[in-house]
Amino acid sequence: FPSHDTVRQAFAPLTVLANAYRSSHTAGRKLLALQIVAHVALLVLLVNGTWLQWLGCLVAYTLYMGIGMSITYHRLLSHRAFECPLWFERFGTLCGVIGALGSPITFVSQHREHHRYLDKPRDAYSLVNNPWWFVQWFTMLKQVSLKRAPELLRDRFCLFTHKHFFKIHVAYALVPFLIDSGSIVTGK
Repeated sequence: FPSHDTVRQAFAPLTVLANAYRSSHTAGRKLLALQIVAHVALLVLLVNGTWLQWLGCLVAYTLYMGIGMSITYHRLLSHRAFECPLWFERFGTLCGVIGALGSPITFVSQHREHHRYLDKPRDAYSLVNNPWWFVQWFTMLKQVSLKRAPELLRDRFCLFTHKHFFKIHVAYALVPFLIDSGSIVTGK
């Protein structure tokens, strides 16, 4: 008979998958809260922001949504529409993580499920079946089967970003705050 360690190693990917699935609903609520905080921060920036802070937001938006979401999460990881160097894939994935798009594993699984059930009742992104505000704000609360991204479940970097998604955000948010917390709040 195989040893306990041999059996545990053989089923390790399934354990990761099961744990990630159970945590996806809680992660969705945290992600929604994170995006609400980001929008409130934009309101503070609207009132107190300098042109340099607005320029920083434009650069950040380009990195997070352009490189992180559109190029990396969507075209590269979800559809494998092109090949690129590993450093760019990692950089783009990190841009997506920091852009509060969810982990790459969750995003890719949801997006592939969207294509599988396009405009059918199981399609959480369907504007045919859901109001726009639900698609914009609440699809992240939907539990998703992470098995739709098996190659990402085997990728150690993607697993790390999935497991530590919110810790990465806390660390990322603390850096500018610790550098100059006064200007973030007052704009001076």
